[in-house]
Parts: sequence; C-alpha cells; structure tokens
Amino acid sequence: MRTIIRTLYAAILIILLCISTVFWFMPLLLIIILKFIPSTTWQKKMAQSAESVADIWVATNSWFLFYTLPTQWNIEGLDDLSLKKSYLAISNHQTWVDVTVLQKIFLWKAPFIRFFIKDSLKWIPFWGQAWKLLGYPFMKRYSKSYLLKNPHMRGKDLEATRKACSKLKGRPTTILNFLGGTRFSIEKSRQKKSAYKHLMPPRAGGMAYALTCLQDQLDQILDVTIVYPYGVHSLWGFLCGKLHTIHVNIRKIDITPDILGDYFNDPQYQQYFKDWVNARWHEKDKLITNILSNYPPLTETGQ
Repeated sequence: MRTIIRTLYAAILIILLCISTVFWFMPLLLIIILKFIPSTTWQKKMAQSAESVADIWVATNSWFLFYTLPTQWNIEGLDDLSLKKSYLAISNHQTWVDVTVLQKIFLWKAPFIRFFIKDSLKWIPFWGQAWKLLGYPFMKRYSKSYLLKNPHMRGKDLEATRKACSKLKGRPTTILNFLGGTRFSIEKSRQKKSAYKHLMPPRAGGMAYALTCLQDQLDQILDVTIVYPYGVHSLWGFLCGKLHTIHVNIRKIDITPDILGDYFNDPQYQQYFKDWVNARWHEKDKLITNILSNYPPLTETGQ
C-alpha cells in the first residue's frame, strides 16, 4: 500500500510539473514573438521579462518538488551570494535530481542558472528561441578531424562562442558546469580508473573553455558539492519520496590570474590548470567522505 501511494503521488507530481511547464511556456512564447520588434531597449526588457518568467517557473517546480516531499535539507555556504554578480558554478553529478537541487538553492540567491548548449540545438522550434532569449550561450566546437581538413577554421569555434557569451555582458548569470562530464557510478568510475572515491575524473577542458569565453564577465567560481547521505535516487525515486536527505556545500573561489590562460594553445598552462582542477577535485572527494561520516545510519523509523 505504501508503494502504491508513493507511485500515485509521483504520478500527480509529474502531471503538475507538465502543467506548470506548459502554463509558463505560454508567456515565454509571447515574449519570443514580441522580441522581434527592432528596438535594443525593448529587446533588453523582453529578455529581463523572460528571465522573470523562468524564475517563477523554477519557483513553482521547486515548491512542488521540495515543499511537498519529506526530504531534509542541509545547505552550507549559501550566504554572501549576489543577484548582481556572475558566477561559474562547478559541481559533481550523480543524478538528474542534481539540476533541480541547484535550481532550488540558487533561486533568488544567485542569478538564473544557464549552461552551454550545442550550437546545433538553437534550431529546435520554440525551445531554441527560448534558450536564446534567456541568454544560454551556444557552444560551437569543431572536431579534430574537421580541423585537420580545414586548418584555417582553427580558433573560429572558440571565437564564435566568445561572441555568443558577449551578449551576457551587463547581465548577471550563473553558468553551470558538471566537471565530471557524466553522472557518477561505481561502474563508470572503475571503467575510467578514477583516482577518486566519490567522483568521476574532472574534465578540465570544459571549465577552461567557460573561463576563456566568460573571464571578463565572471566574479567568482562556486565549487558546489552535492551529497545524498542515505543514497542516490533517480528522479522517479525522488518523486516517490524516497530521497531522505540532501546535503549541499558551496565554496567560493576567487578568479586569480594564475588560473586564466590559453588552455588550447599553451601546453604549460594546460598542465598547470589540469593540476589545479585535480587538486580541487581531491579536496572535494575528501569533503564528501567527511560529510558522509557525520550522518548516522537510519533507524527503521527514519526510513
């Protein structure tokens, strides 16, 4: 009976989330149409309006997900953030729940969360226009095989992405980067021969790419560690109320000159940056171990 009730509740939540998405997409669609009016001031207002709509959509979903479910929260380091600053948020990744967790904790504490999107996805009807309106930076990358055949295009992809990012100038943002590249699992960790107990090996190139494109616009790096002390669950398991506790630790890192450079053309800097990222990742791995050690086993009544 308990399983049936949880399943029904999860189904109701999915329906509510779908209704919320459709409902809030309608004003966003209207803003997309109105943005075609050729006025810089008007288009700026439309972009601000779109971001407000997106914030309300996130707030609505967060209420459904986090205030109607029995999940306990422990958040560290959320103080001193500003809606007027821009951040690069780097985080570990274990489940699709991570995205909703980050949206919830940063809502109205830090600027709207964005992430790099493949340039080809901007042609998706409606959604491509919505991402563009909301200021998601489109990432253009050429493969090594393409560059071998077209060496004159080397650096053009980075320049195109930098140009896309320039549209965020004067527009506070939080750029999200899951540094491990994929969700952590013990099996994946073994396949990658990870040097970390709780993390996938970090991909320094993705972070370097973000810093290169946005370095003039970023104020700080937010090193986010998400821990599920009593087990990781899928989005469905979360909706069924099985996720007991979420612990989030946020550490602020200043962007100093030594971590900025030409990652793709300077081998010496590239190695330095990889070492810097790996050092941060080892610290994060130890932090996760310490956080887990502070949670006692659940009793039968606490499950």
